[in-house]
Amino acid sequence: MRSVRQILKLAAFALCLLCFFVTTLPLVPWLRSGARFVRPIMMKATSLASSFMLSVLGFKVEVVGQKAALAAASPYLIVSNHMSYLDVLVLSSQRPSCYVTSQEIKETPGLGIICQAGGCLFVNRKNRRNLGGEVKELSEAMRDGMLVTIFPEATSSNGHEVVTFRRPLFNAAIDAQVPVLPITINYQSIDGEKVGAHNRDTVCWYGDMAFFPHIMNVFVHRKFKAQIHVGEPLPPTMPVIELAEAAYAQVSSRFHSLGPPA
Repeated sequence: MRSVRQILKLAAFALCLLCFFVTTLPLVPWLRSGARFVRPIMMKATSLASSFMLSVLGFKVEVVGQKAALAAASPYLIVSNHMSYLDVLVLSSQRPSCYVTSQEIKETPGLGIICQAGGCLFVNRKNRRNLGGEVKELSEAMRDGMLVTIFPEATSSNGHEVVTFRRPLFNAAIDAQVPVLPITINYQSIDGEKVGAHNRDTVCWYGDMAFFPHIMNVFVHRKFKAQIHVGEPLPPTMPVIELAEAAYAQVSSRFHSLGPPA
């Protein structure tokens, strides 16, 4: 029964992915050539595909907190904790956004092409020389009215705690004069069982975990529950250190630890 469920979910997921690629891959050369108008199209396609994919996976997403802020048409710099590639599906299902990820992810087989087709912006965390240009690119996207999402922990975690936020990309919100919206993601249950240290690796994807075996294991399960807690928007008039610290305080205070590492 588990293998049948896995095969059916894989087929449905692959169909969603195929439709996504048919829509977005032809736009990638346009985006590379500087045609900024195509990124919002990619963002909307990503949002729609994420909703379908979560349905296939059996995810129920609950939104609590300042829901009106997330639903508002205003651009934000969303900052969130990060545990998995599933975070992007969970957030995208609620509102189209441009995601910022690393060059390492861009070069990861499978995930890299998905990120490019989704209109992601890429930063090189190992090379700080182009940081100013990367911040400028984020600022321009928000000035164009786009929602931009970053994971300032700069890595995905095992859900033990929220890692201290790195500050540099917060400068994009200050430059664009766009508020920062802190969001906390919590994975609550898998097949009705509370997520904890014993089963967190089903949803958490971190370290040297391979992508394909991980998602194949996700297909085995029937249902998941995740929660998004939308915090209070933070004004871009704050100094960057205070802005990052205030965002971290909101996100970490609402995070439910999945327990210490083994």
